[in-house]
Amino acid sequence: MRAKHLLPIVAVLLFAIPVVCAGTTLTIPYTDFNNGLIEHPTGYAADTWSVRLINNLVFGSNTSIAKIFIANSTGAGFFAINVNLAPELDNPNLYSADFYIATQVDPGPDNWTHIGMVNNLKPGKAYYIRLDETGTLSVTDGLKVLLTNPAVKFPAINIRTEGTAGTATAGYVQVTVDKWFATPTETVNAWIPVIIAFAMLGMALGLLKQLSK
Repeated sequence: MRAKHLLPIVAVLLFAIPVVCAGTTLTIPYTDFNNGLIEHPTGYAADTWSVRLINNLVFGSNTSIAKIFIANSTGAGFFAINVNLAPELDNPNLYSADFYIATQVDPGPDNWTHIGMVNNLKPGKAYYIRLDETGTLSVTDGLKVLLTNPAVKFPAINIRTEGTAGTATAGYVQVTVDKWFATPTETVNAWIPVIIAFAMLGMALGLLKQLSK
């Protein structure tokens, strides 16, 4: 079997993998971050999930904080991951994401635990916030893990946004909530050893064929 004969097989294997999923996509305008607390139900009930976040906000000032809550319900009582988006002080063309988790239902201001910050994020780039079956929260850029921490498992039923007048002056945040999945790069990387193994097998079979003549 020549290596070229393996290409159709590899192509079928790759296309059989669910690299991306449709999920529920919300495009949240900048005005929602200027008007207190607004809820955006997702209809997603599984307690393992992936949130694909693309931030395209133009912040009103270098002290602006646009808050996003990935919550297990609408209304007052909820568990949540709180993601605070803010411009980098030394480079307003980049932004940071500060992560907190509620330690109880219906959290007050003192019931949040800080679980990490990711700096120098690029507007317009997709980042993945994921909660897996082990209760591990991870943040990746599709290439590498930027943050990982234990978390309480809960469904991402609602995306709550919060901010005050002037938080943002233009743009939007796009949030896609879906089942836990490997990012495209992770999926391809996972199959590279298989592709190499097929290629080596093809070379070995070709060599045996040549020797058997």
